[in-house]
Amino acid sequence: MKDTATFRRNAVAVGLVGAVITSAIWTLLSPPFPDGYADRLAAIDEAGSSAVVSAIFFPISQLFMLAAVLGIAHLIRDRAPVLSNLGGLIAVIGTLGHAVFGGVALITVSMAADAGNREVYAGLLEDFESSPMMIFAAVGFIGTVLGFVLLSIGLLRSRVVARWIPVLMLVFLVVEFVGASLSDYATYVSGLCLLIAFGALAMHVRQTPRADWAVASAEQGVATSASGDARGATGVAVS
Repeated sequence: MKDTATFRRNAVAVGLVGAVITSAIWTLLSPPFPDGYADRLAAIDEAGSSAVVSAIFFPISQLFMLAAVLGIAHLIRDRAPVLSNLGGLIAVIGTLGHAVFGGVALITVSMAADAGNREVYAGLLEDFESSPMMIFAAVGFIGTVLGFVLLSIGLLRSRVVARWIPVLMLVFLVVEFVGASLSDYATYVSGLCLLIAFGALAMHVRQTPRADWAVASAEQGVATSASGDARGATGVAVS
């Protein structure tokens, strides 16, 4: 792969679109989650293949989200470097937390299929969700929300895209994590907000100059220029 700049640009565009599509798949196919652990396993088993697909696409969505948040951080790196670095780092940590917890979701689907040992598995899940391992779920939630907020603010301040795009990203957060407790339609509204915002970002990324993504080449150019200046200065001094 010789054209790394084009690869980065395409990877970010695909990540933005893929993050929305895969997130929509696992969200829409996710089974209901009753309060009791045994009832939760029964609901997953009853959902059948849709629950399996949902569990599979949850960690997959984090792979696309990783490319998406790194791409956004790259877009604002020059005009909002602090928000780029901090927001990008926190968002990446958030994807890690969600990816780890996605592994738990896959195991839970396997547990749900074994109806004979459901009560035992219910006890294991209860013990797990009372253990320090739940820190990964907290990291996923906090990292995603805070990372999104910082990157959205970075997009607003840097003005590399139309201002309605980061505003819509912030609306997504409010509707997804606040509105969900108020209405069943909040998930659909938040998904639409993210689809429009990330879709517009993907279009912008595809239209950016290839040179904007040639990070390694730019660094090599600076190093070569500095080396040439040093040799020139040495030559002058010697002469």
